[in-house]
Amino acid sequence: MDFIGPILEVLEFTGPSICKYLKYHRKLKDFVSNFQRLQKDLKDQQDEVESRLLAELHFGKRKNPQVTRWLEDVVEITKDAQRVEDKVRRGKYFSRACLGKLVKEKTQEMKLLCDKGNSLQIVVLDDPSSSIVPLATSELVGEEYVKEKIWSYLEGDQVNKIGVCGMGGIGKTTIMKHIHNELLKKDKFRGLFRRIVWVTVSLEFDIGKLQEDIASGLNEKLVDNNITRRAAKLLAILEKQEPFVLILDDVWTRFSLEEVGVPEPTAINGCKLVLTTRSKEVARTMGCVIIDVKPLKSDEALKLFLDKVGNDILLSPTLGSTLTMIVDECAGLPLAIVTVAGSMKGISDPRLWKNALNELIEHKRTVAGTEADKFGILKFSYDHLKDEKIQHCFLYCALYPEDHKIPKDEIIEYWIEEGLIEEMQTRQAMKYKGHDILKKLEDNCLLEFTEDEFEGECVRVHDLLRDMALQITRKSPRFLVKAGRELPEEHEWKEDLLKVSLMYNYIEEIPLSLPSPNCPMLTTLLLSVNNLSTIPESFFDHMLGLKILDLSYNDELHSLPNSISKLVNLTTLLLKACEQLRKIPSLSNLGALKKLDLSGTTIEELPHGIELLTNLKYLDLSELVISEVLPKIPDGILPNLSKLQTLGVDYRIPWKMESGKLSKLENFTGRFLTNDMGIFFKSRRDCLSWYNIFVGRQILSSDGEDSMPIGMKFIQFFDAQIFGEPNLLPSDVQKLGIKECNDVRSLNDISGFQDATNLLQCKISGCEGMKCVLSSWLNPLPSLNFLEIHNMKILNTLFEVKVVAKSAPPPTIFSSLKTIKILFCPKIKKLFSPRLLLGSLQNLEEIKVEYCGELEEIIASEEEEESGRVSKLTLPKLKRLKLEQLPKLRCICSSSAVLVCDSIEEVAIRYCSDLKRVFGSWFNPLQTLERLNLQELESLKSVFDEEAPVLLSPAPATTFSPLVSITIAKCHQLKKLFSPRSLLSCLQNLEAIDIRDCAQMKEIVASEEEESGRVSKLTLPKLKTLGLLWLPTLRCICSSSAVLVCDSIKEVTIMYCSDLKHVFGSWFYPPQTLERLNLQELESLKSVFDEEALAFITIATCHQLKKLFSPRSRLSCLQNLETIDIMDCAQMEEIISLGSQEEEKALQLSLPKLRILKLKDLPALKSICSNISVLRCDSLMYLLIIRCTELKRIPLYLPQLDNGQSLPPPSLKGINVFPKEWWKSLEWDHPKQRDALLPFCEFLAEEPWWARPPWQHLGPLRQNESPTS
Repeated sequence: MDFIGPILEVLEFTGPSICKYLKYHRKLKDFVSNFQRLQKDLKDQQDEVESRLLAELHFGKRKNPQVTRWLEDVVEITKDAQRVEDKVRRGKYFSRACLGKLVKEKTQEMKLLCDKGNSLQIVVLDDPSSSIVPLATSELVGEEYVKEKIWSYLEGDQVNKIGVCGMGGIGKTTIMKHIHNELLKKDKFRGLFRRIVWVTVSLEFDIGKLQEDIASGLNEKLVDNNITRRAAKLLAILEKQEPFVLILDDVWTRFSLEEVGVPEPTAINGCKLVLTTRSKEVARTMGCVIIDVKPLKSDEALKLFLDKVGNDILLSPTLGSTLTMIVDECAGLPLAIVTVAGSMKGISDPRLWKNALNELIEHKRTVAGTEADKFGILKFSYDHLKDEKIQHCFLYCALYPEDHKIPKDEIIEYWIEEGLIEEMQTRQAMKYKGHDILKKLEDNCLLEFTEDEFEGECVRVHDLLRDMALQITRKSPRFLVKAGRELPEEHEWKEDLLKVSLMYNYIEEIPLSLPSPNCPMLTTLLLSVNNLSTIPESFFDHMLGLKILDLSYNDELHSLPNSISKLVNLTTLLLKACEQLRKIPSLSNLGALKKLDLSGTTIEELPHGIELLTNLKYLDLSELVISEVLPKIPDGILPNLSKLQTLGVDYRIPWKMESGKLSKLENFTGRFLTNDMGIFFKSRRDCLSWYNIFVGRQILSSDGEDSMPIGMKFIQFFDAQIFGEPNLLPSDVQKLGIKECNDVRSLNDISGFQDATNLLQCKISGCEGMKCVLSSWLNPLPSLNFLEIHNMKILNTLFEVKVVAKSAPPPTIFSSLKTIKILFCPKIKKLFSPRLLLGSLQNLEEIKVEYCGELEEIIASEEEEESGRVSKLTLPKLKRLKLEQLPKLRCICSSSAVLVCDSIEEVAIRYCSDLKRVFGSWFNPLQTLERLNLQELESLKSVFDEEAPVLLSPAPATTFSPLVSITIAKCHQLKKLFSPRSLLSCLQNLEAIDIRDCAQMKEIVASEEEESGRVSKLTLPKLKTLGLLWLPTLRCICSSSAVLVCDSIKEVTIMYCSDLKHVFGSWFYPPQTLERLNLQELESLKSVFDEEALAFITIATCHQLKKLFSPRSRLSCLQNLETIDIMDCAQMEEIISLGSQEEEKALQLSLPKLRILKLKDLPALKSICSNISVLRCDSLMYLLIIRCTELKRIPLYLPQLDNGQSLPPPSLKGINVFPKEWWKSLEWDHPKQRDALLPFCEFLAEEPWWARPPWQHLGPLRQNESPTS
C-alpha cells in the first residue's frame, strides 16, 4: 500500500487542473453564450461612444486620448473575437476544454474593456491648439476715428452689418487686422463673441470657395459638393457658434448670405458681419452701415514714411523739403507710402532723393486718373529695383491667385527653372540666392512675409501690387492669368503669350473641340491644382517652345497625351500628386529636360527613355501611391544621369548605389540596406545639403509617422543590424530614428555616434535589447532638442555610465534639450537624478511620461546623498509637465531635493494611483501655472501640501495668479479643492473649474478650522465656467465661513451631486453675467437661486425642487432667458412663483427672448405662473410638453384680429405634445387659440430622441437648434 501515498499526492497536485479542464469542457456552451452577449454589449458601447464623439467633437474640442485608445482596443479585440468564433466553429469534441479556456479568457478581456468604457465620462477635451492665432500685420498709423467707429458698432446692438469702404491701398485690411487681433485679446469681447472668423474673398468670387474658407476658419470641413446642402451644413455650424464676428476682407461683388449659409446678423443672435470693399454700392446693397476710410493726413503720412525709411534720415538737413514732397506725392495712401519708403531705405545722397522725386512725378504724369495715379506710384518702387531679373521674379508672383500664400521654397524652385537665378556650382547656392531676392522684395515692400500651418514660410503680394504687375504683363512680358471654372476662350490665347497660369482653378476637362492654342512663344504653362482627368492629344501641338509644364495636383489625371514627347524644349515637367497617373509617354526626345517630378503618382514603370535625359538635375520618384506594382530602377540607369543634384526614391523601391556615381548629388531621399550606407556616404560626406534615408530590411510606407520635411538630414534605422557596422552614422546627421533594432544596447553602440554632435532630434522605439540610452559621455549630445523613447521593454535608465563616485556628467549633456518623452517603458524607475540636473537641462520645456509601470520618481534621490541634505534643482524654462498611467509614481521630486520651475504653464497628471500630493515644498510651480489637470489619482489627498512653507498664511500674491483652468476627475480621496487661505489675493485669472467623479469631495472652497466665526470674502473675478459632475458627497460649493463672488461667470453645470441642497445663496452669489445654468440629477436640491440674469437653463432629475424662480426673483432678471429646459422633477409645481408685491403688476409677464420651452415628466406641475393672466413670448420657436398632465392652462399671449381669429407668435416653428389627449383637455382664454396653434402641433406617438431622460441626453439644446434637428 506504499504506492497509495504518492498517488494521492499526485491527485492532490493535479486535481484542481483536472477540475478546471472538465469545467472548460462541460461549460463551453455557457462560455460562448456569455462571450457573444459581451460582444454585443461592447458593440453597443462602441456605437454610443462614437455617437457622443459625433455630437460633442466640434471646434475648440479634441478627442480624449483615453477614448481614442479605447476605441482602438475595441477594434483589436473585435478582430480577436472573430478569430475565436472561427476556432469554436471549426473545433472538434476533444478540443472543447482548450476552446472553453480561450473563450473565457477573451470574455474576461472584453469585460475589462466594457468596464473601462463605462468609466469614459469625458469623450472630448478642450483643444488649446484651436485657439485663434492673431493675424500678421504692420503698424497702424492714424485711422483712430475709423477704429473707434467700428468698435462702437461692434459693442452696440444697433448695427450688425458694417462696410469698411475705401480705395485700394488705403489701409482697410490693415485696420481690420488690428480690430481682429484686439478682439482676440480683449476680455470683454472674448465674452461678447464666441467666435471671430477672418476670410479673404478677393475678386474671383466663388460661393463654394467662400463656404470652404468660412468652415476652415472654424476648423470644420464641408464634404458635400452641392452648394445648397453645403449652405445648410455651414448654417448649422455657424448657428452653434453664435454670437460670432465674421470679417470678409476684399469683397468685390454683392452676394446672398443665405445662399452661402451665413445666418443674418441681428440684435437677437448678437452676430456681426464686417466687410472691407472698394465699392460702397456693394456694402450698401448688402445692408451694411458704411464707414469711409480716408487718406492719411500729412503728419500721419510723414510718420508712416519715417517709420519705414528710418528716422535717422532727418539728420540730413538738405533732405527735409525733398522728403516732404515725396510723401505728398504718395497722396496719403499707406500702401504707396510704405512701398516708396522701402525703395528709399538706406539712401542718404540728396541727389538720389531729388532724382527719385522727379521719377515719381514722371510716373504719375504719364498716366491719368486716380487708379492710374496709384499704379504710377507703385510702379516707381518696381522700377527702382533696377535689376531686371529681380523685377521678373516679382512679376512671377502675379501668376499665383490673388491673396495666395506663396511658399518660399516653391517660388524659388520656379525661379531656378525659369533661369531667373543664374547657374551656380550647387543647387543649394541657387536657393540661397533665391532667399536673398525674396528679402530684397520684402525690404522694398513689394512682398509681405507670412506663414502657413502646412507650407511654412510664405510670401504674399498685396492685391493692388498684383494688379500693377498684371498691368505690366499685359504688354511685356506677356502673361495670361486666368482664375475661374473654365479655360480661357480661344481668342485669349494670343501668339505673343510668354506665360499662362491657370493654377488653383476648377478646370475638369479641356474640350476636344478646342483647337491647340497657337502660342509658339509660350514658355510656361501652369495647370496645377485642377480637376483634369484627360488632356486632348493635340493640345500641345502649337506650343513647341514650352519649357515649363506644371500639371501637379490633378488627382484625377490618369493619362498624358503622346504629344508631350514633341516638346523638345521642355526643361521642367511637374506631375506631383497626380494620384491616378500610371503611365508616362516616352521621354526619349526631351533631351533638354532638367527637372522631372513624378512623386505621388501611381506609375508602375519608369518612363521610356529616362536614361537619355543626361541634363536631368532633379528627379523625384518618392511617395508613390500604394499599388500592386512598383517601378524598378534597372542597373545602369542612374549612373547615366550624372548631373543629378536632387534624387528622391520611394522607400519601398529597392536599389543599389554604385560607388563613385552621382558625384553632384546634393539632396537625397530613399532606402538602403545597412551595408550600402558606407558606400553612399564615402564619396559625398560633405556635399549633401539634406537627406532623408531609411535603412533596414523592413519596407515602410512613404507616408509613415517618421517621414521628415525636406531640408533636414534624417536617418531612420528600421529592423536593421547596426551593431558593429563600420562608418554607419554621418557626423552631420540632424535627426535620428531607431526602430526595432534589437541588437543595439545603447546609442554608443552605433558606429559614428560619438561624432554626431549636430544631432537635433532622436526617436527610439521597440529596441528590445536596449537597456540605456547612453553608456558613455563621449557624445553628450550638446545640440539635441528633442528626445522620444517609446516601447522599450528592458530600458531601465537613461544613463548607465561608469564614472568615479560623485562625479558629475559633462555640463553640455542635454544642454539644448527642450522636449523629452518617455512612453511605454515598463522597467524604468526614475527619469533624472539631481546630479544630471545640476548645470544641465536648463533649456528643457516639456516632460511627458506615460505608461511606465515601474516609474517611482521623476527626479530621484541619490543613494550617496548626505543624510538630511536638500538639493535645490531648477528647470527654469520648463513649461509643460504631463504624466499619465504611472501606477507606482510616489512623487515628482524626492524629499532630498527641491524642484523650482519658474516658467511652468501646464501640469497634467492622470492615472497615477500612488500619488498622494502634487504640489509642495519639493515641487512649487505656482507662480506661472496656467492649466492644472488631475485625473484618476486614487490616492490623492490634497492638491497642495498644507504644511508646505509656500502656503503659510497669507500666500504670496503671485501664487496661482496666471492659473486659467483647473480640471480634476476621479480623485476619490480628495475632500476639498481650496481653502480660503490659499485663495486670498490669488486666482485672479482663473476662468474655468471642472471637477468630476470625486467620491469624497465635500466642498469646493472649504472652511478654515482655526477661524471660527470669521467670514472671508473670496473673489474669482474672471471665472466663466463652473462644472461639478458626479460628486455624490458634495454638500456645498462654498463653506459658511466664506463668501464666493464671481463677477464674470457665464455657465454653471452641476449634475449627479445627490447631497447638494442649495446652489446659490449668500455663500455663492451669481452675478448678472450668468447665461447658462444646467442642473441634473440633484436628488436633495431644495432651492436654486435668489436672483439671476440667465439666457439658458436646464434642470433635470431634481426631485426635491418645487419652484424654479422663487418669489424673491426679480422679473427684470428673466428678460434674457432664451431656453428653459426642465425634465424629470417629481415635485415641481410651478415654474415662476411671484410674491404678493408682484401680483398686482404681473397681469402680463413678458419673456421677450425665450425661444425654446421644454417641460417633460413634471407630474406635479400645475402652472407655469399662477399669478399671471398672459405670458408673452414673441420670440418663441419651439414648445415641448411631455407628460405634464396636471398642467391645465398655457397662458400664451396670442393677439386677436378683428374677426376673432388668433395669431400665433411670429417666430413659432413647432409644438410637440405627448399625450394627445392632454392637449385636448387644456383650457384656453379664447376658443380660437387652439385652432391658431394646431397647424404647428405634432402629437408624438413615442418619445423623440431629444426628449429622452437626462442620463441619455445631457445638456440643453444649443442656441438656434431645433429640437428635432
